[in-house]
Amino acid sequence: MGADDLVRWTVDSDGVAWMTLDRPDKLNALNRAMRERIAELAAEANRREDVRVVVFSGEGRAFCVGQDLTEHAVSDPEKEPQEADFLDAVWQLQ
Repeated sequence: MGADDLVRWTVDSDGVAWMTLDRPDKLNALNRAMRERIAELAAEANRREDVRVVVFSGEGRAFCVGQDLTEHAVSDPEKEPQEADFLDAVWQLQ
């Protein structure tokens, strides 16, 4: 399952962009691929003139339980994207 499948993105005709976390089996816990995809989509939303608002949602019974700690426990910290980069991309949404 690729990052595009884990974070779905649609923009409707009213300028509402929907960013939907789609990992319900893990209660939408954020893994590296999801964080990178969210950062990419946030940058895209800022570039697009037709996007007026971004709505975050989650599939299943939880919006998002936070960081996927199982991935963090086995990942190489040197290869992890900077958490600040992810948060900065989301905060840059205008």
